Amino acid sequence: MPRRPRQSRRAEREQRIREQLRAASLRVTAARIAVMEALQNASGPMSHSEIVELLDGSAGDPATVFRNLTALTEAALAVRSDLGDRVWRFAAKGSSASAGHEHPHFLCSECGTVECMPSLELRTRSGQRVPRSVRNLDAEVQIKGLCDDCADTADVSRN
Repeated sequence: MPRRPRQSRRAEREQRIREQLRAASLRVTAARIAVMEALQNASGPMSHSEIVELLDGSAGDPATVFRNLTALTEAALAVRSDLGDRVWRFAAKGSSASAGHEHPHFLCSECGTVECMPSLELRTRSGQRVPRSVRNLDAEVQIKGLCDDCADTADVSRN
C-alpha cells in the first residue's frame, strides 16, 4: 500500500484537532492548534515552560500558551497533573502521555525529567484496608529517583 505524503498526514492531524476544538466549543486558532499538536506528539506530560520552548513563539507568548493549556484542560481535551514537584504538566487527553493517568510516572529528582511508565498492577495483602480512591483506581502513582543520565553522572562523579 502506498504511503501518504507527510504533508497530507499533517493536514489530517490538524483537521482532527480542529474537529476536537469545535466539538469542545472552543474557538479554532493557530495558537490553540499548535499547543494541542505539541501535546499530542509528546512522549510524556510536558510543563508549560517545556511547551513554550518547544513552540518557540509559534503559539504566541508564554501567557497565550498558558491560557490555551487552561482552556484545553477545562474542555477536557487535556489533563493537568502535579507530580509532587509543584510544576503542572499537561498531556493531551487520550494520548499515551495521559492515558487517563492509569499509568505511573517517573520523576527524576535531579533534572526533573518526567517519563511515563508501563501500567502496574497494585495488590494489597488480604484483609488490608485501602482508601476508596485506590480501590476505584482513581489515584495517581508516582515514582521518584534518578533517571539513567543523572545516575550515570552521579556514578562518574563518585569515582
